[in-house]
Amino acid sequence: MIRKLSSGLLAEKNLPFLPQPCRNLTARDLNQLLAIIGVLHAQQSDLDLLPLLITVPLKALTNADYITYSETDLCTQEHRPYFSYSPPRLAELMSNYLAHMNSHPFWALEPGIFKNHILQSADFFSNRQLRELSIFHESLFPAGCSQLMRGSFRAGSVLIRLGVRREGHRPFNEQERERMSVFLSHFQHIYQAARQRTLARLSPRRRLSQAFPDLTRRQLDVACWLAEGKSNEIIARLLNISLDGVKFHLRSIYRIMGVEDRFNAALTACQLHPEKVFSEVTILLSADPKITESRLKERFGSS
Repeated sequence: MIRKLSSGLLAEKNLPFLPQPCRNLTARDLNQLLAIIGVLHAQQSDLDLLPLLITVPLKALTNADYITYSETDLCTQEHRPYFSYSPPRLAELMSNYLAHMNSHPFWALEPGIFKNHILQSADFFSNRQLRELSIFHESLFPAGCSQLMRGSFRAGSVLIRLGVRREGHRPFNEQERERMSVFLSHFQHIYQAARQRTLARLSPRRRLSQAFPDLTRRQLDVACWLAEGKSNEIIARLLNISLDGVKFHLRSIYRIMGVEDRFNAALTACQLHPEKVFSEVTILLSADPKITESRLKERFGSS
């Protein structure tokens, strides 16, 4: 049994599965891992495709039903998850998770307990204990998750987490854990290469949306034309909206960008060189399910 420390973190010496990496993996396991990793390297993906490309191989390696991929900005503590499935009431379930995630370091995804380790819910809770938790019956179980295993790594000021979920109550075994551990160690390099490709070809619109996630789709339309030096009258014609509509959007854009006029808004848009970039398939979470649902609809057309 893993012992919880008073600090809320966990004693590494009490994690019995850590000392001998790959002790449960066969030659067939390693060959399968090398083949998967080789294919992912060869695909030369960007960050937008990467979560989609790892779904099938990661499910196969761990015998999971679903996978999750998430990005956390360590400066703002903003969470951006991707799910390989879309359960009903997804926005509500994600907001419920946020409400309860600080009840335990495992749910809060505290880097101090993960480091380079793969941990699962069964390391901390029995099936009975898990079913008694609010986070389980308000978020995990309605989303089709009874067992959860995850690992993480840091890329600058962004924390990347991979998770696999299982519907049944059978915990992940040590072989599945070690497969995921080997996969994660190689995935860090695949992620860094994908990040560099994404940064190299960011469009002005993407730069604005990454730097100012509160800009709506229409505000991004206006801001991009503004950055190209278009007048209000031309922007109105291009977007088929009224001149008053353009001025209304500009006031919101100035407020969100923290500038006072169109010159500084255009200058800010043109000089953006973000150090952080996030996958377009992830969604920025809010504690308010209505805001999360709105972002889901903005991005995908529905929640």
